[in-house]
Amino acid sequence: GYGNHLQLVNEAQLSSETPWAIVPRYDFANASSLELDGTNDAVYAPDSPSLRPTTAITIEATILADAASGRVISKRLGAGASYALGFSGSGALTFTLSGADDVEHTITGPVVTTGSWRHVAGTWDGDDMRLYLDGALVGSLAFAGPIGYAPHPVVVGAGEAGSELPECCYFDGNIEEVRILGDAVPPGAFLIGGATTDAPVALDLPTILQLA
Repeated sequence: GYGNHLQLVNEAQLSSETPWAIVPRYDFANASSLELDGTNDAVYAPDSPSLRPTTAITIEATILADAASGRVISKRLGAGASYALGFSGSGALTFTLSGADDVEHTITGPVVTTGSWRHVAGTWDGDDMRLYLDGALVGSLAFAGPIGYAPHPVVVGAGEAGSELPECCYFDGNIEEVRILGDAVPPGAFLIGGATTDAPVALDLPTILQLA
């Protein structure tokens, strides 16, 4: 509904490799995931006002990493990231937000094992950032905000350093069920298979970008 359409870069393609047959919460067939080679593949959505939530945010994805490296979701601000979910150089899961001063605030979670589907998510409610792995809280950090923004795209599967196209931090593996929401939702509202820790949440959430 916000017109944030993702565009393929290089050899990014759809794969029949999926974590579940039915998409959680939406009850429709889960036919494909995004396959990226870790070299130069990605997808991106050009910048728009709707991709700049100011009071709260949730970013999430289900990933099958061949290597725990690169960015899963990112939007750039200056030398840092407005928001980013990805991996450190040691393979640890990270969630980063930057204020208008371009100072990064990062939660570093556990090292993520490769070769199996994992759900990753970061939320911010205006006061605190939270990082989740498979629906479990693995880190939190106070951040008063607001998030700083610049006219750069949202990139799935990579990062970018100043152009309108991805050019660094490539993810190697499959990415599925990407969502960016303009609210901080609990784990019970994530698109995650199996049991969740919170009661179900209504689906009228402010989804501003989705890759099903």
